[in-house]
Amino acid sequence: MPVFNYIAKVSDRTGRSRDFTIPVSVTDQETTALRNRNVSGSKMALTRAAAEAQTTILSSEQWQCVVCTGKATRMVNTPAFHPVPRNGGDPVIADYTPFPICFNPSCNAEATRQAGLITSNTPRPMADAEVKSCGNCGATEMASAGTIKRCSGCEATWYCSRECQMAHWKKGHKYLCERRDKQKK
Repeated sequence: MPVFNYIAKVSDRTGRSRDFTIPVSVTDQETTALRNRNVSGSKMALTRAAAEAQTTILSSEQWQCVVCTGKATRMVNTPAFHPVPRNGGDPVIADYTPFPICFNPSCNAEATRQAGLITSNTPRPMADAEVKSCGNCGATEMASAGTIKRCSGCEATWYCSRECQMAHWKKGHKYLCERRDKQKK
């Protein structure tokens, strides 16, 4: 079973900070999904690796929630697979926002919001979130030669062609899109 290093720099509300390099096991199937940018397989592999790393990180010391002063019991993670790190070497899974949080849902929401702001401005060459796939046929950006375009209504769904966008609209995207449009106002 292949092993990748899970790299994270964890900080909490007290200002305490620590770098982690945690070996995590991945199955051959997960490795293939990560290397081939298979969206669902990559997401499952990264989620499992983050859960494995969380156990090590949270048991290492008493972390405080990044939002309040409560004891951290879980984390908000945004891991990404890097097949060729900038410094060379073996592939790694890098966590851009390893935020320790408590069980308070509002802390989870705020940490997730902060993670979204950070990762939207961070270049992530193999991030699962950056593999765009067509909302209708499932074609990925790589397979469609970079022609995937975002729905201008909700800005949440991607399409490889006008034909797929129209077909998905008829299948029911118009209801989701209209709902999001009303929420914006």
